[in-house]
Formats: sequence, structure tokens, C-alpha cells
Amino acid sequence: METEHRPDYDDEISLVDIIRFFGRQWKLIGITTLGLTAVAVAYSLIQQADPFYQKSLTFSVEPTTVPFSGSSGVAIPTYSNTNQANNAATEFLNEQKNDDQEDDAVSLNATYDKEADTVNLTLQAPTPEPLPTATEETFEQLAQDFQQSLESEIRQELAQLETRLSREQVVLRTIEAEIAETPGVAANTDNPRLGSLEGQRARQIALMTELKFDQQYLQKALADLEDFTEQIYSLEVQEESDIQQQSSSRSPVQVGVLALIAGFMVAVLAAIIREQIPQIRAELAKTEHQRLNKS
Repeated sequence: METEHRPDYDDEISLVDIIRFFGRQWKLIGITTLGLTAVAVAYSLIQQADPFYQKSLTFSVEPTTVPFSGSSGVAIPTYSNTNQANNAATEFLNEQKNDDQEDDAVSLNATYDKEADTVNLTLQAPTPEPLPTATEETFEQLAQDFQQSLESEIRQELAQLETRLSREQVVLRTIEAEIAETPGVAANTDNPRLGSLEGQRARQIALMTELKFDQQYLQKALADLEDFTEQIYSLEVQEESDIQQQSSSRSPVQVGVLALIAGFMVAVLAAIIREQIPQIRAELAKTEHQRLNKS
């Protein structure tokens, strides 16, 4: 007769064993859990940050491209579309440093919304008083950043135009020298050589006129850079929130729940280790005894 094979459950943990474990270790688990929870909640209350005040804005920078002559190759501004201008505005704003260490110092953070093609600006301060004027000051600084960028572009373009004009002036003098050396002909007689040179001179003079026009335009822009910047970059505020009070920390209830869960897990781990210590000691003693007997 075959004997029914029964699986060995010696290595499995039954529900009864778990209940017995909690019955033996309930004091340690309960005290450890409550103790860790109390410490976490107390620490959270002590470290709870003071409330701060916040103001949010959404704006966009619209650039205007200057129609320079195609001959000069001048391309201003560098940020020639809304995407580029808003990206630049975001970088300029985040580079602004708050050197004022007083309690009413305003901090800012700017992010670029690619889908809406706008810049989201958040201003924060420990007190609400500096926020009403902070927006204007921030935009003034942003205008100065764009102005400095334009100034660098204009000076670079002017330097290139100066070099270009000097080179084209040499070409014009060469053409005029060749015209002067070309022998004359009788009246009413065509001179292909002379006609070609005069045509080159006319085109060269027209080219230099365009270059000088662009040069004069940039020189005037550089002389009144603030007004030129306002013409190139227009800022439009699309949304502006009221000043709101915020809190940067979790509520004690949230901290208590999280601490209770974490504390319970730590307490169970401690109880398991506590129950394993006698067995570990016994194994170590047995190993030591066997080693002494062999020696």
C-alpha cells in the first residue's frame, strides 16, 4: 500500500507563528513604534518653517526683427523669435542673484513653458511688503539684461561693418584707378572696357551706400540703447496672481502617519533581531565548543 506523500511545512511560517511572535514582542513593537512616531512629530514641529508669501506671473517676450539691407549681413536681434526670446528671458531671470541678506529679500524662480510659449515667474519673500514692487524691479533688470545683449550684438556688427567698408573702399579705389587708366575713345563710340568698369563702380558705390546706412542706423541705436531695446523686445504680462501665503512643510498629521508606518516597520525589524540573538549566541557557542574539542 502506497504511503501518501505529505509536503514538509517545517520551513514555512504559519499565521499562528506570526500571531505568537507579536504576542511575545508586542511591548517592544508598541513602545518602539510610539517612541519613533513621537520623536518624528516633535522634530517636525520644531523644524517647521515659517510661512512665506508668493506671487506668480506669466509673461511673454515678443521680439521685432530689424530689416537691414541684405548686403551687410547684419542680423539683429539674435533672439529673433518668441521661443528664443522667452528662453533667453528665463535664463536671464534665473541668473539674477539676491545679494540682499535682509529678512525682506525676495527670491525668484523662472521656468519656460514650451507648449504655451510663455515664461512662468514666481517671486517669494518672508513678508508680503516687498512683493508689490518686486515685479517692476525684476522686469527692469530683465530689460537691462536684454539691453546688454543688444549692445554686445551692435558693437560686434559695427566692428564687422567697419572692416567690410574698409575692404570695399579699397575695391572702389582700384576700380576708379582702372577707369582713369583706360584710354579714351572718339565720341559716339562704344568702349566695352570702360562701360564694364563704370558699371562695377556704380554697383560698388551702391553696396557701400547700403553698408554705411546700416552702420549709421546701428550707431544711432547704440546712442539710445534703452529706447532701441524697448522697440526690439516688448514684454507682455498675460497673468498675474495676488500675493498668497504659503507653507513649505507637511502638516503634523501627515508626518505622524508616515512616522507611524516607518516606526512600526523598524520596530518589527528590531523584534525579529531580538528573537534571533539567543539562537545566534547558541550557534556561536556550539561552534566554539566544537573547535575546542578538536584542539
